[in-house]
Amino acid sequence: LHPLTAAAVALTLAAAVLHRHLAKTAAALRKSEENYRLLADHSSDLVLRLAADGDAEYVSSAVGRLLDLPARALRGGALLTRIHPDDRLRFANALERTRRQGEGTSAFRMRHGSGQDRWIEANMRLAVSARPGEADRGVDGAERPVVAALRDIHDRRTAELLAAESTTRLRESNRLLMMAEELASLGHW
Repeated sequence: LHPLTAAAVALTLAAAVLHRHLAKTAAALRKSEENYRLLADHSSDLVLRLAADGDAEYVSSAVGRLLDLPARALRGGALLTRIHPDDRLRFANALERTRRQGEGTSAFRMRHGSGQDRWIEANMRLAVSARPGEADRGVDGAERPVVAALRDIHDRRTAELLAAESTTRLRESNRLLMMAEELASLGHW
């Protein structure tokens, strides 16, 4: 065999092996992405990927079931505009706590597609780095994102608030009753 022919055959075989390896890797990547999408898009929780500034970079399709909104309604800075103005600081503090401690939880009101405010709970975690020992920054130098799972707790939170209000009213009624009993006993002298 001529040396150039042998080199061409060797390169052709190496290219075929590399092509087969790349095809297998691409298929595995597609399968992994399909599995991820299946979980994220069919979860009952709304899954968000939040950038360092709190903007939503990814919004799962559960946003339709949870808030009756399209995903674009929460992407970018739109997420913060959907959070009730009185609860925005609480959400921002929970996000900051998550960045410092690795996880955090917050309950806040969000505007539903119907216009009603709904109580939502967000369980947040700092995204785990793929590189051991990597701290607050990713490979590109950007802060690692926060992954948040949001669920509707409106019925539970409303019941808790009503129970607290009832307890307060009951205590006040008991206080007034005790005052009335004391005043009634004074009249029997």
